Amino acid sequence: MRNVALVDAAVERQIERDLLEEALQANETACGPIPQELRDEAAELFRLVKSAPELQEEGGWRGHEAR
Repeated sequence: MRNVALVDAAVERQIERDLLEEALQANETACGPIPQELRDEAAELFRLVKSAPELQEEGGWRGHEAR
């Protein structure tokens, strides 16, 4: 049963990524590409959040993922 749950979770994550990619492509088609400056800013914010001390505790980043 555990293997089925792991596969289900992996499939769900892939579907979410695929839907996000579709949404990003639709947004780019409607509004144009996201400027590199904003992409860089978002990447830096992500790095800061991911390295936050409370995420370094047991469970780390995985313990705080959105569901």
